[in-house]
Amino acid sequence: MRVNKKKHTKAFSALLLFLSLVVFWLILSSHVAWEVVIVGMAASCIVVLYNLNLLFDETERTRLSFKGAWAFCVICYRVVIQIVKANFQLVKIILGKRLTIDPKFGEIPQPLTKALNQSLYANAITLTPGTLSIDVDQDRIIVHALKPEYLEELKDGPLEQAFVAYERSDK
Repeated sequence: MRVNKKKHTKAFSALLLFLSLVVFWLILSSHVAWEVVIVGMAASCIVVLYNLNLLFDETERTRLSFKGAWAFCVICYRVVIQIVKANFQLVKIILGKRLTIDPKFGEIPQPLTKALNQSLYANAITLTPGTLSIDVDQDRIIVHALKPEYLEELKDGPLEQAFVAYERSDK
């Protein structure tokens, strides 16, 4: 009997996501009781079933590797650093004697190919105060920034480099 490898990897990925969500649920729960576990398992199951076709497309699947895990840790580190840095910039603007903002819309190139990575990158841009991702396409991201230099910092900046390295680690 021959096992269909695509179904096997899809089932394994779904199981891995389910278990990750249940563990995350339990971590966030204030106490562990059988009711909490059952609700967490049900919610995790619904999320996995709802996103099965979305998250487990062959072109979107990420291979598990040490290099990929390290690249993801670098992304998390860079996002936190950018958020802290941007918060200090905003505090300086808000507490300054003059309001020194020059709001601007601009385009930055989309360096990523996978839709999930593009979405995560756009969300990371939005998480950094002073910038907001408005639209994401295959080749560009439209961003609103409080200052034009915030747009320039995004182009080939540390955040973009971390996401590109993460996507490259998956190939």
